[in-house]
Amino acid sequence: MELRENLVIKQNDKYLLLNLYNLRKEYLDEKEFLKLKDFILVGNLLGEQLFCDLAKKGQFLSKKEIASIDLFARVQGKKLSKKILCEIQMSLSFECNLLCYYCYQKGKDKNNRMKRNDIDKIYKFCEKYEKETNTINNIELITISGGEPLLEGNIELINYIAEKFKGSKLRILTNGINLKRYWKSLPLHRIDEVQVSLDGDDEIIAKISGKEKLHCYTDIIEGVHMVAASGRKVKIATVLTEASSERVKKVFFLLEKAGLLKYKNLDICFSLITDYKNELGIASQYELLELVNEARKIREVVKLYRLYKNVEVNFFSDLIRLKSILKDRYDADRMYVGRSCGRLHGIGITVIPTGEIYWCNERIGELGQIGDYNKGIFFKENYEKICKRSIYTIEECQKCKFRFICGAGCPIKIGENVKEWDKKFCGVFRNNYIMDNVCDFII
Repeated sequence: MELRENLVIKQNDKYLLLNLYNLRKEYLDEKEFLKLKDFILVGNLLGEQLFCDLAKKGQFLSKKEIASIDLFARVQGKKLSKKILCEIQMSLSFECNLLCYYCYQKGKDKNNRMKRNDIDKIYKFCEKYEKETNTINNIELITISGGEPLLEGNIELINYIAEKFKGSKLRILTNGINLKRYWKSLPLHRIDEVQVSLDGDDEIIAKISGKEKLHCYTDIIEGVHMVAASGRKVKIATVLTEASSERVKKVFFLLEKAGLLKYKNLDICFSLITDYKNELGIASQYELLELVNEARKIREVVKLYRLYKNVEVNFFSDLIRLKSILKDRYDADRMYVGRSCGRLHGIGITVIPTGEIYWCNERIGELGQIGDYNKGIFFKENYEKICKRSIYTIEECQKCKFRFICGAGCPIKIGENVKEWDKKFCGVFRNNYIMDNVCDFII
């Protein structure tokens, strides 16, 4: 629920007030909260002094104070209007040695594969981008993905990418099956992080991928050990095809049994199957009531392992920014720019083997295509439309209390859902059931 400009989140026997504008937090016991609530909603004077005390602290703001925050955000947004190219995701091919039923690339032509000349064309596009946007590229990170990037025909290409983009760190997104086999053949001096998709043991992998005779779990675990032992960052990314605490327990059990939880450089992230054509951003197979009940159980499981391991559970991507605020991990500069993208000073692009270049991720669709490296074209008009999208270009967003938390919505979801850059997209923020139970989804 909301009290004026505060989001109210019940946490055990306390009530947290989060001011949605200045992000100030205050905890109240039940008696204090009920007093405050009665004063604000029905004018019961017993809560007037508490309200005044909180207002002095900045928990409740005047219209003038809110207007000054908006002015600051507008100025910040204009300062960052030029988008430096800071990250590239390269999908080397759509070929994969698994066929996971939830994969968003399912059905794409596996015969399309990048070669050296494609990398050269991508490099030239980056130079073109720099010239046409009057910026200076600072490509800090290149994410190598697929399909599955660690296939035999891609290893030489990954080394060439490292050679071509000399100043960039590399991150590999892989299912881990060939990680052990090709690890020493990769440009190790440039690899900063490896993210391994691991949904469970051989039985679960077979169920999800439809490949019953693959038996790859042991190879995946051995590959993860190699990376973790090298000191590089490793993330285990698990998709909860069943949002159940038992499934989470099983994954922890497997990782513990495999001896992986000893590595301080290994993180674990659980998420649901995504569907950005659904306003909530998750597949329709999940029932909200059941999700809340399981989320509470998952929280208790995660508590046991958070003592010595960094674990994240992301039910709704719209809530990631809110989670960072509640956990005091947010950068205030990122909050007050009027948009949702986590990259403060720049943009990331995704390039795919057929030549298309997309803002952030290919899932954004045709609406978010900003170029074609085969044709040497930069779609500046599309690029500028996305750049201009903010809470201050959409009338409904300017009036919304959640505007700094939402940031006018993720561009990828706009591309798949709303399909117009000047239209609002509220995602989970207009779902009362989710917002009333938001504490259960912040794990």
